[in-house]
Amino acid sequence: MTDRPRVSIRCANEDKQYTLVLLDVDHSDLGTQKRVQRLLWLRYSIEIFNGRHGIGKANPTGTAAVPYTPPRPERGTGTHRLAFVLLEQKAGQAGVPVPPSPEFTLRRHLLEDAGLSISGLAFCRTFWTKHVADGRIFGTITPVYKGPQLSRYAII
Repeated sequence: MTDRPRVSIRCANEDKQYTLVLLDVDHSDLGTQKRVQRLLWLRYSIEIFNGRHGIGKANPTGTAAVPYTPPRPERGTGTHRLAFVLLEQKAGQAGVPVPPSPEFTLRRHLLEDAGLSISGLAFCRTFWTKHVADGRIFGTITPVYKGPQLSRYAII
């Protein structure tokens, strides 16, 4: 997923606006040796037309508050779950505050603070490969985690 993913949204309610978030649910904080949520993409004020919308096409609706960052699991951290979360914005809500990256959690920053509600959810998985480590994708060498297996916790 080095290129921005193409996301198709099917929705019955065209009167609402939505926010799309991509999270690495199992990002490894090498300093604390804990699993944390890493915000990889946030696009808000997405409008639905004729019950559908495709994000990733040439002219998608909405505003990218956090530009797309490809997932990059570190060696030794196992499989990472990626969560695409579609959030319904409140009526008349003009935007979504950009949460601070190191302390970001879906629950605190988008559900509680911004008052959004979950409308859809999809998961996929990714893991470290030698192509990431040798810099062919990102142009840098990835860190290697050498500690004990990190614990997992829920995304919300």
